[in-house]
Amino acid sequence: MWLYQNLPQESYRPQWVIEGVLARSQRPGYPVDKPSPAKVQEWTDAVRQMGIRSVLCVMDDAQIAHYGHMNLDGGGLFGYYRSLGLAVEHIPAEDYRTPPLSDKELDAAWDAFQRLEKPILIHCSAGRDRTGAALDHILWQLSENHTNQL
Repeated sequence: MWLYQNLPQESYRPQWVIEGVLARSQRPGYPVDKPSPAKVQEWTDAVRQMGIRSVLCVMDDAQIAHYGHMNLDGGGLFGYYRSLGLAVEHIPAEDYRTPPLSDKELDAAWDAFQRLEKPILIHCSAGRDRTGAALDHILWQLSENHTNQL
């Protein structure tokens, strides 16, 4: 179900969707294609201050490559997240599709939500289409079928 009910405000900082359980954000350093290490650290500091324990990333490999120019601790963006104590799940999803996520990708997002330690933050690049689709699906699953998952 793709409803765009959970579009973020034009804020480039992580924000809660369900306080203490589920958050959303743009990727670190968005909208710059090759963000500075300082911007990545600023983003991860904000995420850690929120108490986030897991990150679900729905970016494609080309967008993850934006971080290849940096010597991030832990090796790459996901290694960097892990070096900070965050669990990471990646669902490679191409940008600019309609709908933003396939049924298989939506099911993978729901499976990851059930498995990962809470609170979880979901991000794509801009934090809008793919992130919004994943959030809408998770919220729909919680409201329709799995209210005890929180």
